[in-house]
Amino acid sequence: MSSRPSAFDALMSGARAAAAKNKTNPHSSSSSSSPKKRKAPDSKPPQNPDSTPSDKPQSLPAAENGHAAGIAVGSQEVAAAEAPPSGAPAAGASVQDRTAELKGKIAQLKRKSGDFDPKSVACWKEGERVPFLFLCLAFDLIAKETGRIVITDIVCNMLRTVMHTTPDDLVAVVYLSANRIAPAHEGLELGIGDASIIKALAEACGRTETQVKKQYKELGDLGLVAKASRSSQSMMRKPDPLTVTKVFDKFRLIAKESGKDSQEKKKKHIKALLVAATDCEPQYLIRLLQVSNLSYS
Repeated sequence: MSSRPSAFDALMSGARAAAAKNKTNPHSSSSSSSPKKRKAPDSKPPQNPDSTPSDKPQSLPAAENGHAAGIAVGSQEVAAAEAPPSGAPAAGASVQDRTAELKGKIAQLKRKSGDFDPKSVACWKEGERVPFLFLCLAFDLIAKETGRIVITDIVCNMLRTVMHTTPDDLVAVVYLSANRIAPAHEGLELGIGDASIIKALAEACGRTETQVKKQYKELGDLGLVAKASRSSQSMMRKPDPLTVTKVFDKFRLIAKESGKDSQEKKKKHIKALLVAATDCEPQYLIRLLQVSNLSYS
């Protein structure tokens, strides 16, 4: 009885049959046994030797173009937001520029109340302290007028400007305009005389008391002496500009000085104000000191 062929015998017989077939057709075996190798693509695209690189930048994709446009628009919006409004001084504007601007606009206070716009005169930002120069220029404008109606318009428009920009400074402006430093019931007095004012003026302006007294006798107005003395003096470092509240607070501080060396302390306060004063400010500082001192005598 014949045994059944094993799996190994079946496998070997299949291999022998395949080998015999390859011998009769060698081309088919080479094509079927060895697979074709895939050609690897080049890492760089072929370049045309005759072509030259272009100097023009390639256009960005649509998404990148939109992003670049957004950046440009955003930059324009930021620049527009940071730019000062028309008619307002730049943040880095010098004191001279602001003074010139204010002096050029101050005459508008003479307009009728119905034709006046508080924004047209103010050269400071809303909420910023009112410059003392604004009050002095208004006083100077009043001094050159004789008509009561025009003077009333100047005062009214001056107060409206302060109310529009810095309402917190209104009380100080009203008191100084009325030659007062406090309500009558407080009984505050500056307690200084012309002698102390002359000493402070001489020290602040680098002059002698004799020179100041001589010019005072010629002009008859210590305020004009202060203006002439202050304008002829040059300084290495300019102090911060005076504001209405700073002058008003300093006046009240002068009035409250008492005890030993009180006159010397008052003189130093006056000197500090005169050193920081510019343009016509020394003139009205001295006049306010003199008149406010007489108000309670």
